[in-house]
Amino acid sequence: MNWADDLLDIQIDEILVFVADNDLQKISREILGEFAALKQKNFDIYLTDAKAYGEESAHREKEYNSLVFKMRKDLMAK
Repeated sequence: MNWADDLLDIQIDEILVFVADNDLQKISREILGEFAALKQKNFDIYLTDAKAYGEESAHREKEYNSLVFKMRKDLMAK
């Protein structure tokens, strides 16, 4: 899912780049820290979604293989 990596934090990254480019020292470290925490939270959600997708994909593949096995067994019995 490398394509999603770039989209994951694009808005946060744009804000951080804007702050750095414009040398906006008025923005407190606390707010920048909150942006960093939000970026981490987005990444954590992404990982959770990727894990859930992987688990569901494995479950569906197992069901598919089971059905193919049953179909072959049924065909061989006839």
